[in-house]
Amino acid sequence: MSPRIDGSKFKKSDFNLLNKSQAKEFAQAVSQELQSQVKIQNSRTLKQAIKFSRTTRPSRGMSTFDFDETLIIDGENFVTATKDGETVRIPSDKWPIDGPIYADKGWEFDFSDFVNVRGGKEGPLLQKMKNQIKKYGPDNVFVLTARMQEAAQPIHEWLKTQGINIPFENITGLGNSKGEAKALWMLEKYAEGYNDMYFVDDALPNVEAVQNVFDQLDVKGKSVQAKIQFSRSLDQEFNSILETVTGIEAEKRFSDIKARKRGADKGKFRFFIPPSHEDFVGLIYNFLGKGAEGNRHRDFFEAALIRPLNRAYRELDAAKQSIANDFKALNKNYKDIKDKLKKKTADGDFTFEDAIRVYIWTKNGYDIPGLSKKDQDMLNEYVNLDPVLKVYANAVEIISRVDGYIPPTESWDTGDIRSDLLDATGKVGRGQYFTEFIENANEVFSNKNLNKIEAAYGRSVRESIEDMLYSIKTGERRPQGQNKIVNAFVNFINGAVGTVMFFNMRSALLQQMSIVNYMNFAENNLLAMAKAFANQKQYWKDWAYIFNSDMMKQRRGGIQTDVNGAELVQTVSNSRFPMRTVIKKLLALGFTPTQIGDSIAISTGGATYYRNRVNKYIKEGLTQKQSEEAAWNDFNELTQATQQSAREDMISAQQKSAVGKFILSFQNVTSQFNRLGKKAFLDLKNRRITKPNETQLQSDISNIARLTYYIGIQNMVFYALQTALFMAMLDDDEEETEKEIKSRNKKYEYAVNGAIDSVLRGTGIYGAIAATVKNVAIAWTKEREKTYNKDESATLRAALDVSPPLGIKARKIVNAEKTLNYNKDVIEHMELSDIDNPIWPAVTSYFEVVNLPLNKMYNKVQNVRQAFNKDHEAMERVMMFFGWSQYNLDIENEKMENIKDRVKKQKQQDSKRKRKKKSKFKAL
Repeated sequence: MSPRIDGSKFKKSDFNLLNKSQAKEFAQAVSQELQSQVKIQNSRTLKQAIKFSRTTRPSRGMSTFDFDETLIIDGENFVTATKDGETVRIPSDKWPIDGPIYADKGWEFDFSDFVNVRGGKEGPLLQKMKNQIKKYGPDNVFVLTARMQEAAQPIHEWLKTQGINIPFENITGLGNSKGEAKALWMLEKYAEGYNDMYFVDDALPNVEAVQNVFDQLDVKGKSVQAKIQFSRSLDQEFNSILETVTGIEAEKRFSDIKARKRGADKGKFRFFIPPSHEDFVGLIYNFLGKGAEGNRHRDFFEAALIRPLNRAYRELDAAKQSIANDFKALNKNYKDIKDKLKKKTADGDFTFEDAIRVYIWTKNGYDIPGLSKKDQDMLNEYVNLDPVLKVYANAVEIISRVDGYIPPTESWDTGDIRSDLLDATGKVGRGQYFTEFIENANEVFSNKNLNKIEAAYGRSVRESIEDMLYSIKTGERRPQGQNKIVNAFVNFINGAVGTVMFFNMRSALLQQMSIVNYMNFAENNLLAMAKAFANQKQYWKDWAYIFNSDMMKQRRGGIQTDVNGAELVQTVSNSRFPMRTVIKKLLALGFTPTQIGDSIAISTGGATYYRNRVNKYIKEGLTQKQSEEAAWNDFNELTQATQQSAREDMISAQQKSAVGKFILSFQNVTSQFNRLGKKAFLDLKNRRITKPNETQLQSDISNIARLTYYIGIQNMVFYALQTALFMAMLDDDEEETEKEIKSRNKKYEYAVNGAIDSVLRGTGIYGAIAATVKNVAIAWTKEREKTYNKDESATLRAALDVSPPLGIKARKIVNAEKTLNYNKDVIEHMELSDIDNPIWPAVTSYFEVVNLPLNKMYNKVQNVRQAFNKDHEAMERVMMFFGWSQYNLDIENEKMENIKDRVKKQKQQDSKRKRKKKSKFKAL
């Protein structure tokens, strides 16, 4: 039967659906009517739910599970969103979060791919669902998904493959990703009589929406996020991995004492790099199996720990840069206040910057250590009586992005606003960025699991993990507990880093060697790099994007490429002592060329890697935006692993220790290269595929290349460049003098010995001691073989080189003394105002012992002079501009040689006259 329509009953109208404005009006009217009907239905449901909430009913329980990223992970489904001709694919794992965002912006969706279940494996809550079915039966367990209802059948079939068979009607597809939709569905179930409800979803907005319904109706219910449950399931997965790798049953547990006794004799002799000198990923390598199983283990640790950790650092860098930008803008808008900050208040004991900080702390109810009530009131009054100063203070509090600002410490008076803002992300506010990592790490490395690790691997592995986690969570690199005198001495020794790196142009140039770190044998092979570079417009766009990123700005602004440098700046930046302030400014200034060189190298090598990774992800079906995000994450992770980094997870327990600060200075890059080489060897040996490679062959070739480069070639090239050995090798002069041959052989010896030292020192403290013993023996032997002009200090200096900063200071003193002694007569025959007078390199070397880089300044002036000297060849001038000396390049200093010849002849003439006088006297 069909309805009969009487055309005469229709009213005449000029309404035209083909007219866009009228069609839009019609659509809105229909939408409003439908919403009205939904509201009526929801109102009825709500009334029924409220009615039930006011009556006493027998307990009736139900469990409701989301599907994607809850029961299943790594699925391959997607929703297609379109708007204004642009198309975006939203993966199933992103749909609950991204779906509402796109919907609010007016995008239209195609769910045709969502009706199927492609790919995927057991999700974090699948076992929980099985437990609920076993406990309460399948009739009261439900699946509630944002997919459409048509997906119910494939979902039902997939669950069957996992041993789960719930009624088909218990699977509901809402076709809606908003939390309100799931909350209303739960409300309907409550209206049906369910009053003890469990709901789990991976999307926090959905969890919060359902929990809000429970709270409003006072329902006995629990709404939880799958991610939290996932962190709790890590314990089970990690113990399963330990069982595979160590043979210790997953269920087995060890008491503290038993773990200590079982692991007492384990891990004392570890291959190449001890646990105490590993980075975080290196420590994780202890728990990886072989072959495909090892690949799965690595995937687990990447999902649970490595990715959350890298994401936390990216967000932290972004927050730091945002605060820096806001503070810079504030000072730009309030230039008068900025100039006023360091000025003394009327009493002469405090500054207006102190007043601002005290005002903010008083406003937030803090007790300020060491400050009297009278002084506190006085400082507050300065701010309250100055409207502009008050606005500035309130802006500083907002910029910090920390509720209640940064609490004052016992030593607050040694800090300033800038140090407070650094602490806002570095210490106080740090936890909010590392929440996911900390939660997961607490599950994986719980005390019971650490006991098992100690029993299986020894005390050293456990302690190294604990030390690493402490540093990552707190951002602290120094050992716990501080002594003022000890720390002052440590800072004095570390200051040698600043004098060596002061405008070190050679270091900036040598940084460019790290460009090759981004080359691989997969999507960014040599040909792919050349192709990406050939697209100059895109290449330089990517180059600028990397160079100006938050990560790169933080590397340049925070001296994050050097452990000692980063630590020294952090320490002296809180000081008001003039000398320390000078050191801080000089150190920060001196690192500038190296920082810029580091940024140029990363941007130059990383631009092709980033673009080729973007193209790879686009080919795999991701959108442009998703591909760029994934490629940037990959680039970020590779950069931190292969470039010098002062990130807490890249610094070992040895490097953070009091002894390590003396012995392992300048060894950050050698340590990271050794670790990369070790990882390459272990992956090669254990037949694992190292990412981003996709096949075993690609991985093997890549790892062989890495092992060869990082352990051998890189070190040899570095020292060849350091000594300008390549200049001697390129010299086509067939008739070399004995002096030139001796110089070249000396450079060969230095390069080979230096490369060996780099590998040894890169293995940690014991390797550094071994290198020192070797060099002491060499120095001792050389001095014993000399027949004249012996250097009694050579052996002692070689021994002091066990601590590079201490060795530097010792060499400065010895070289200054030698310069004065060997050039005594030359100094007397030269004007004091002559810049080439040997007295100046000697005197400036003494100043560098107290960390004032005057000798570096002197050498820079000499380098620039020689670079503009047209008597030298073009290549020699370029080399000298970048820091190589005449001595490095075997260029004779004709001026000094002429002076020495004159002095020598003068001495000979004086000696001859003395002999004549003596003979005349004897004759008389």
